[in-house]
Amino acid sequence: MDEFVFMCNLKAVSLYLGECRESADLGILVEANGGHAHPNPTGDNTIIMSDAQPRSLSKKRQIYSVQFITDSVAANKLRKLNDYLCNFSSHYKPIFDVNAILRREKTWSEVARLKHPLNREPYEEAEDVALLNYVAQNHKDYVSSKKKKFTPTYTRYSKQELSKH
Repeated sequence: MDEFVFMCNLKAVSLYLGECRESADLGILVEANGGHAHPNPTGDNTIIMSDAQPRSLSKKRQIYSVQFITDSVAANKLRKLNDYLCNFSSHYKPIFDVNAILRREKTWSEVARLKHPLNREPYEEAEDVALLNYVAQNHKDYVSSKKKKFTPTYTRYSKQELSKH
């Protein structure tokens, strides 16, 4: 092989295989192709792999299918990792390219700000634009309604009336 599949920018791609039934064999395949089978899932450039079918595996971590490893080796190049997500939905916005972590251009710490609050489904671009337009149009009405002066009404009481209470 002329080129190592799991090496980017002269650094080994880091994959955690601890949740895989065939982790030993896959680890050998990864390391034979220039990668690193990481011993724990906490590295800032480590990708967590699983042999599970797509389902909601973790609410806190992105988990990717080990099929990525065999497909990348067969194609002799890194495949698009976003296509191998095992979670039902991503914790990150659609613009996030997890291959940037593989290539060590970004880290999990850097992309943490791309997380969705409450792990909700991300809005599509058209929905984002519609929400922004709604806020922009209605903000003016809201602000102008708040500018109206509040005029309190007072009832004048005599000293005698006040002393009764």
